[in-house]
Amino acid sequence: MDDPPSLYLDPDYQMAQGWPLTALQQASDGNVQALLYLAIAAFKNGNGNGSEALKHYRKAARDFNNLEATLNVIKIYEYGLGGVAADLVRACQWMKKVLITIESTQEQWKHPKIRRDIIVNYGWYMLGARTSALDGQPQLELPENKRNVTDGLKWLERAAEMGEGDVASTLGNIYMTGENPKIPQNYEKGMKLLQIAAELGNGKCAYQLSISYMIGLVPVDEGKYRFWSKKAVELGYGEAVERIAMHTKGFGIQREEAEKEIEKLEREEDIEFILTTDESTKCSNPPCEARETDETGLFKVCVACRHVKYCSKHCQKIHWKSGHKQDCPKLKDQKEEAKKTNIDMIRNRIVDD
Repeated sequence: MDDPPSLYLDPDYQMAQGWPLTALQQASDGNVQALLYLAIAAFKNGNGNGSEALKHYRKAARDFNNLEATLNVIKIYEYGLGGVAADLVRACQWMKKVLITIESTQEQWKHPKIRRDIIVNYGWYMLGARTSALDGQPQLELPENKRNVTDGLKWLERAAEMGEGDVASTLGNIYMTGENPKIPQNYEKGMKLLQIAAELGNGKCAYQLSISYMIGLVPVDEGKYRFWSKKAVELGYGEAVERIAMHTKGFGIQREEAEKEIEKLEREEDIEFILTTDESTKCSNPPCEARETDETGLFKVCVACRHVKYCSKHCQKIHWKSGHKQDCPKLKDQKEEAKKTNIDMIRNRIVDD
């Protein structure tokens, strides 16, 4: 998840700043701005009284359908602000209220901030993502019985269509690789999302589209292969420059070059589109937030499936016990099938002088 934002502040609340607190309290039953300022005052009092602020925000959200108040109720529950115990289940319940409203005709809710902080976060939470680390607060994830993969995918796909390129790229790769056992592999959806990301400037996704049209994950199409290869080059993706130079004289491939490509595949060095070991720099143990850096170097890949990687033996053991033991053989079979498909496609493109 992205770093959590601070509370949302409506500029109009300043109109109430000059009022005495007693006047605000008397006016709060019928004045949303008074409620908002009471909430802000509660946070500014000493170390911040999140419970008092939450009471006023909830009232403003329920009685006046106030957007600022609703978003702040979500943030308080999501990250445990102001001494309130973090409660991701309640945060997601309030997020769902926003999403239901978005599906209506109330345009004021359709704001980029909503898209990022509500639609995207809700979608990933439904798939099991954890909250961002904040001031020593523990990172939370929804319990299994509160997750809804179908609903999460629905809103993540909606976010991608609204222009969230990172969502389109990540979710597109999940669909293409079938790496998540709970999300069926779907090339059609994966290609659609990769195209969204590519059109938003993601060179790697453009390259992945070109390779898909070349190796036959979707019907082979030389025109689309060349189009997306060129697009990847224009976007500065390095591997595409080498790839497109290789095929400038035709869609076929010389036997010597084909054997080199096949050798790379056998050594599993050139199939990042099929495998996920290069798709993320993050440790594959979900609770771990460690990422590869110049200092850490590349993490160790699972020698059996080569589909996941870990920052330490400790994380490898935890992930093995929590589910990878069952997933590993399936991922290995997928890898071998992908490798065979790639090799067959390369052999079918060999042209002799």
